[in-house]
Amino acid sequence: MATRSKKADQAAPALAAHAAVFDYVPAAAIRPHPRNVRVDVGDVRELAESIRSQGVLQPLTVAPHPDGVEGEWIVIAGHRRLTAARVAGLTEIPVIIRRDLTGEDQQISAMLVENLQRTDLTVMEEADGYQALLDFNWDVKRVAKSAGRSQTLVRDRLKLRKLPDTAQDRVASGSLTIEHALASLEFEGDEQTQERILNARKADLEYEIRRARTAKEEAALQALVEALLVKLDAGVTDLDLEAWALRSNGWTDIESVGTDLAAVEAGVKDGRLIVRTKGGRLWWAVRVGAVDDEETEEQRGAREEEERRAQREADLDAGLAIAGEAREVFLLDVVKKATSELATEIAHHAAVHEWMRDYASHEKRGMAHLLDVALPDDAGYSTTNDIVLAALAEAEPARALAVMAIADLQLASLRYHREWMPCAVLDSQLKALDILGYQLTDIEREAMAHWAADETERAS
Repeated sequence: MATRSKKADQAAPALAAHAAVFDYVPAAAIRPHPRNVRVDVGDVRELAESIRSQGVLQPLTVAPHPDGVEGEWIVIAGHRRLTAARVAGLTEIPVIIRRDLTGEDQQISAMLVENLQRTDLTVMEEADGYQALLDFNWDVKRVAKSAGRSQTLVRDRLKLRKLPDTAQDRVASGSLTIEHALASLEFEGDEQTQERILNARKADLEYEIRRARTAKEEAALQALVEALLVKLDAGVTDLDLEAWALRSNGWTDIESVGTDLAAVEAGVKDGRLIVRTKGGRLWWAVRVGAVDDEETEEQRGAREEEERRAQREADLDAGLAIAGEAREVFLLDVVKKATSELATEIAHHAAVHEWMRDYASHEKRGMAHLLDVALPDDAGYSTTNDIVLAALAEAEPARALAVMAIADLQLASLRYHREWMPCAVLDSQLKALDILGYQLTDIEREAMAHWAADETERAS
């Protein structure tokens, strides 16, 4: 071992209280930790040049070799500096020796804390570090306390290790957000849904998550109703029929009953059919006549074509309702982060359109939502007006302008396929969304394609 320098001797008393000693040791005597939580030290060429000219300014933290090899050390903090120092050709490296870190779990904990403080770890490296400590029979509470993190954060990081390898890589690179990755785990066991979420374009992620949650809720509701119908021995149910299909096949008096299973039981006893729509609500229908068996082939073809079209439009409406919710999340984020430049551009865009001069009551309610202001359930036009105007007066000018323009343009609507029919209003709305940085989801593009195909068909 090299002779201790005066600098090392001076530093020793201060470090002794922490069971640490400053020293210079041969570079060849330092080994990377076999369970280093940081997988990749990255490109060290620039750091090596700095070390070559100025030396190692921040000492490495090392611990005794786990096999008790005298004069050899393993790195706790400074794997990147060690690599760069070797590239720079250093034969001796300044270190802080931590003889108190004798257990491998203590060493892993120390590596985690050091890297988290320097924000050097990827999310997945952090998760692997937490798991390494759990492997030593640590509990989440102890891991969180050691790392200076909340228990919720530690648990969420650990959940990410359940993701497929490709998804973990995307989380590590930042191309898949932690929030969306965790949301995909809600559907663990449903490979098709989870795969669709993980492989979705960024613009479709929020939509796909909401779509999957809606489907999951509907499936749970359908299972409850089916179980009830079996119990009642109803024998007259088709939970996949749509309201429009019933009307065209001799059923009438279609009435929503929401999700009230007691009402379902009463209705079945009255001989009514139960139907589930795409919106996740239950409906009654009463049979009033049989389908005309004498229809011609041409009539049947026309009816079936109309049914296919109606089904397509029902599917579009269901998807667009979910896309509208996802778009609202995007717009809320835009409003919170709005710059004066963005506000000026979107406000100017809104101002040039003559149909946006006055605010209707529902538009002011939309403003209140974007401003994150609560309105009483019974708020009338006057009350709503006063609350929104007060909120706008208190808001930052950029945010206020953005809220007014977004509400004017009704960007949070567009929830039915008919609203995607080509026209000047839609062109204006699409232009505004583009200004705000919003990317259309696939279902929204399908809605536009639907109308484009419809125009082509009518033209022919």
